[in-house]
Amino acid sequence: AAGYRLRLNPAAVIHHRKAASSGGVESPFKVYYASRNRLYLMRKHSSRPRFALFLAYFLATRVGYFVSCLARGQGRQLRAMLMGIADFFRGRLGRTYELVHFR
Repeated sequence: AAGYRLRLNPAAVIHHRKAASSGGVESPFKVYYASRNRLYLMRKHSSRPRFALFLAYFLATRVGYFVSCLARGQGRQLRAMLMGIADFFRGRLGRTYELVHFR
């Protein structure tokens, strides 16, 4: 780099908290966008019959997640998942929520 000296410290350690910027591994923020965007990407890149199959699979697997959230008392994650699915069907895409909306 022009005008700068680079140094290497082989003993340096960087600690990275998994999914810290999105509020955690299973944060409501992440659950919302993962649910909505998974549906969106499959619709965008699949044929109608393939998307119909995926939709049936996706909704069936969400039943298990729904029960799991209820059993673990994760109402915020459950609500975020339902909001993500509903927003997909409403055509609500793009940056619709900030992390603070789920706290």
